[in-house]
Amino acid sequence: MNARTLALALIATLPAIALADTPGTLLAKFAFDKPDTLGPWHEELKPAQEPSDLAIDTANPHSGPSALKYRVKADVDSQRDIYTGVALAPNDAPSGRRLRFRFWARTDGAAKGDASLRVLERGPSGVIGWLDNKVDAVVIDKGATWSEYSVDAPLKDATSMLTLQVAIAHASAGKAVWIDDLSVEQIPGAAK
Repeated sequence: MNARTLALALIATLPAIALADTPGTLLAKFAFDKPDTLGPWHEELKPAQEPSDLAIDTANPHSGPSALKYRVKADVDSQRDIYTGVALAPNDAPSGRRLRFRFWARTDGAAKGDASLRVLERGPSGVIGWLDNKVDAVVIDKGATWSEYSVDAPLKDATSMLTLQVAIAHASAGKAVWIDDLSVEQIPGAAK
């Protein structure tokens, strides 16, 4: 099995992800439309940490029947985060790729800057770095009202996988963030 076949086999195992490799195409969509199904989202736990509430919320969606809800249950001295992976189709001409991340979010009990979307770029040799060299790709504003967020950024040439994280900084009991209609698109335009 060659590397391309192996990569395509790996991509096929990721749920909720539609892949394409041409500019302007949808690479991943997380609509959280199936109640009781978290799909590929997981919480990163340190030893002895109590899990937070990570659930599909049918009471407060932005659109459709449900949204992803992440609520911290216990005070911790650092951030908490959930994550998922997005495999990128092999790209014969990687230079100049740009992605757009678009989603809706709201918070409860969090101050401005406490919640964010982070995107870690990975390649064949492991971690490459944060998207656009920024830890927080998007900072989510404080507020119970759903707001739309979007960021366009260049990919590093060796990137073949993304780790999307929803982080809650200064995690204390009760802080929560909801995410809905999260999409990742490859868009036209040279990297700046």
